[in-house]
Amino acid sequence: MLLHAQSLPSTADQRMPRRPLPVGMLALRAAGRAARLAPATENSMAALIQKLEKILGKRIVFFEATAQDTSFDEDWLFNLLDAVKQGDSDRYCFALRSRMGKMDAADVHFLVCKAALTLDA
Repeated sequence: MLLHAQSLPSTADQRMPRRPLPVGMLALRAAGRAARLAPATENSMAALIQKLEKILGKRIVFFEATAQDTSFDEDWLFNLLDAVKQGDSDRYCFALRSRMGKMDAADVHFLVCKAALTLDA
């Protein structure tokens, strides 16, 4: 008998409320888009993205500037750069090491710090 199944409300039509984009996400997306077009030697963000794509073995996903959703890569990179700007070394190390080993993290550290400082400029 399925009496208990009929008493549960349907969740099929319910949508998750949209969360606002973080303040710096538009700047990150613009920098990511510009990094795709500029040589790595001219742009610290381009150098970082190029290095991360090599380490991760995949292309970093950036959504359009008007998109309300964010990609996993955007969230991860935003968190990483924000941790540097906030001086939160625990969050920075955790984010960095969650996707790469110690040697790769040490190799990309300077580029992350440089990109974080130039993102607001």
